[in-house]
Amino acid sequence: VTSVVDAGGPEAAYALRDRVAAGEVLGPSIKALGPMLTTELSHPCETFDDPNACIYVHDNAEATEATEAGLSAGSDGVKLALADADFTPWPTPRLSLDALKGAVNVANLAGGLSYAHIDEEIDALDALDAHVGHLAHPIFATLASPAANARIATEAVAVHSTVSAFVGPLDVLDGDLDVSQLAAAPSEAIDEWAELSAHPEWFDAAWLIGSESWTEAARLNLEALHDAGATVL
Repeated sequence: VTSVVDAGGPEAAYALRDRVAAGEVLGPSIKALGPMLTTELSHPCETFDDPNACIYVHDNAEATEATEAGLSAGSDGVKLALADADFTPWPTPRLSLDALKGAVNVANLAGGLSYAHIDEEIDALDALDAHVGHLAHPIFATLASPAANARIATEAVAVHSTVSAFVGPLDVLDGDLDVSQLAAAPSEAIDEWAELSAHPEWFDAAWLIGSESWTEAARLNLEALHDAGATVL
């Protein structure tokens, strides 16, 4: 592995990136985007409020200011979470196209990376309208239209595959999860997966149903993007 992108996470990643770049630590080249720009009750802070994961913005001015502050703090760009409407039992506020454009414009002018977390086709189209450079996931809430896939391919937006994001719960149900494969993960994460394997009934039924359909939709949409000539990472 020659390079990795921390596409939305704690600013602590900056220090590791800099140590690798300075030759103090052996590792791949790292790009780190810092906390995601999002709105309250939306992804990735639907059920918890973590300033290491989320910065809340509501309009062009706030998104512009937050992106400028992130770049000044050492971010290599910006990650915006556009929607998570189907994952929660409450109405999810959606990051406005105006805010999206403000953040992406700042990142692009600075030569940084611009990423959008997407679920649905409307998210992808908004991201394209704002000239985002990367889509974090293929569309997975539904099957994407051929027109959307063609536009993604034509505009040379890179799509991160991320087809396995929902496989873990399904492996638990099938008895296929091998916890020993998680040896590189934090011990807390390994312990939680071990507990879930012993108590699959703890999973929310709607999440399990969704995981199956989302995994299949992501796979089919990724195949369609590949066939359309899109750049897939």
